[in-house]
Amino acid sequence: MRASFRDYINILRKNDELLEIAKPVDLRNVAALVSQSERALLFKNVVGYAMPLVSGLLQSRNRIALGMGVAYENIADKLGKAMGKPINPKRVGNPPVKEVVLTGKKVNLYDLPVPVFSVMDGGPMITAGVVIAEDSEFGTNAGIYRLMLKERNITGIDIVTPNNMRKFAERALARRKPLPISISIGTHPYELVASTFKANLGVNELTFAGGLRNEPLRLADGETVSVPCIADAEIVLEGEILPEGWVHPEGPFCELLVVQGAVRTPVVLEARYGPRGHVLGVVPIDARCAGRDPVLGVIPTERPSCRRGTMWVWSADAIGMRTTDARAPNMPMQPTASRARSFVF
Repeated sequence: MRASFRDYINILRKNDELLEIAKPVDLRNVAALVSQSERALLFKNVVGYAMPLVSGLLQSRNRIALGMGVAYENIADKLGKAMGKPINPKRVGNPPVKEVVLTGKKVNLYDLPVPVFSVMDGGPMITAGVVIAEDSEFGTNAGIYRLMLKERNITGIDIVTPNNMRKFAERALARRKPLPISISIGTHPYELVASTFKANLGVNELTFAGGLRNEPLRLADGETVSVPCIADAEIVLEGEILPEGWVHPEGPFCELLVVQGAVRTPVVLEARYGPRGHVLGVVPIDARCAGRDPVLGVIPTERPSCRRGTMWVWSADAIGMRTTDARAPNMPMQPTASRARSFVF
């Protein structure tokens, strides 16, 4: 089924799950407003920014059920069928996300209205970007990782262990090569849910998005990198995880289970990929692609003041119920997702 980020917003609008705010709103107030709202919020006039901002899209079971197109109790069944019959993505030309392409010095991440969601966070963080990378042996990997804004064209990337993106970065580091990535922001819940699944090395999570759609996910070639992006995303950033050079401290930030993470500061280069802690990469952004009137979508990070579950919990809940399903016995799964069902708030 052809479904885009805008289609999902329209579904929420029709089901009274979206509140549109036309009055000017200071970006510093977005976190508090999203936290207190019973509906998703679309900020049409963020002070100092030309781009609208939408958040809280997946911050309830009803909203994610609307995105998945089934009742919440049937999400696990739909995911199970998608995993049992994955569909490979396809490349398309003239994608909507390439209507406006900025490269080099024209890239300015501070044009994006990225909020700070916790009073203790170290800075604004892109939280809903589907990061895609490729490896010559293991193929394509997609996941969602925290990307902290550092400079006008630099983000961090916190690749939590264990995950396949870290493995791709380690392999690139061994060759002293950068790892090209694309970051697709503003995608349908099918892609968000599929990308949170911890598949085994060599399994392309985007095939599960195709299974959920019952048709291939549309991808587009990169402008400055060799990896593709999601063709119907609102915004795409292209860059590389560097194999050497200076690294920036990362954090602090609030974690999923209402825990405040500490500042992570690698002492030496190898600390990025060593046995301790997290990968703290630096990602220079070489290109920013978008449609002519993009909307920035962000997922609230869990905060000490917020006890609501987010998309991370709901998708893990549904996927966790799937781990004991015998309909796809050959599908390798990591057992950690099933434990997330205990943490629904």
